[in-house]
Amino acid sequence: MAALKALQPHWEFWGVGGPQMRAAGVRTRHDSREMAVVGVAEVLKKIPLLRRVYKDLRYEIGKGTTAAAILIDYPGFNLRLARMARRAGIRVIYYVSPQIWAWRPGRIRQIARCVDKMLVLFPFEVPLYKRAGVDVTCVGHPLVDRLETGGGDSQLAVELGLEKGGPVVGLLPGSREREVRTLLPLMVESLPLIREQVPAARFALAQAATIPDELVQELLQGNPVPILVVQDRTHDLIRLSSLLLVASGTATLEATLLRAPMVILYKLHPLSWMFAKALVKVSWAGLVNILAGKELVPELLQGRANPREIAAAAVPLLCDEDRRRRLQEELGRIAGMLGPGGAAARAAREIATFLEERPGRALE
Repeated sequence: MAALKALQPHWEFWGVGGPQMRAAGVRTRHDSREMAVVGVAEVLKKIPLLRRVYKDLRYEIGKGTTAAAILIDYPGFNLRLARMARRAGIRVIYYVSPQIWAWRPGRIRQIARCVDKMLVLFPFEVPLYKRAGVDVTCVGHPLVDRLETGGGDSQLAVELGLEKGGPVVGLLPGSREREVRTLLPLMVESLPLIREQVPAARFALAQAATIPDELVQELLQGNPVPILVVQDRTHDLIRLSSLLLVASGTATLEATLLRAPMVILYKLHPLSWMFAKALVKVSWAGLVNILAGKELVPELLQGRANPREIAAAAVPLLCDEDRRRRLQEELGRIAGMLGPGGAAARAAREIATFLEERPGRALE
């Protein structure tokens, strides 16, 4: 949005978003945080809310004053919205492709019917869409702009209180409450087992802005191992950590860009896991492993995400400096696949140019 406004200062935006979208000037009709959910069983609980939001967006689009819809990820909802928008004469631009290369590849036919322009993050996605006749451009990954590669400096360590002592294990249990409720207790239970073999190890938790303090205090209550809680400094903690215990998701790419060794964890509701196993077509959950084409970093999913296996995966990485260095070199190679900086500006130019050439009904 910021890059688009630099190109088209008179454009106005409305839609679904959170605090950062509102700060950038979007008139939000609904808060995206209320709609954040992962897994089939979890989605079922949100259906009444999602229906209300969809009905409201359909009403607003029906006014005929909207020229284009920029849809970001969230395919179960957004592809329905795309169909409706196209029928209303609105141009549909999809930014951050549904992961058709990982699961539900048949969605590409639906995308070809209802998406005018697809902007993807990874180069390997381009030929998939071109074969289906979709107008597609790779703009690179926006995380590259937000992160600087390299390790943490001494001043940063002082600020976080991590300047002296043994290796730091960073805990990144996710940004959704369900993820944190599921994964943080497993991480915490693994820490005494890690300390038995690495007595100098220290532990720090990255608390996402979406996670209430009360929840963190509840989940850390009675914990026998000291844990430093770091708020709004996730990337700094990643830089300073010798090893991360991290929820599968965007944080694994952040860790990759910062060359941080990691163990990936994830655990779904059993019903959601059953559906995922039936639908997912890739061998790994972590994007870093998918991009590498192998299990570059350990993945502990479902039943394997338990304290004993977490410790067993973490300790060798903490104790073997050469192994960590080799892994960091591999992570650097994968980071190079995410493209150069400037993704937001490239995406904005693609959107502005596309709408100049093929304006929606409200711009004609």
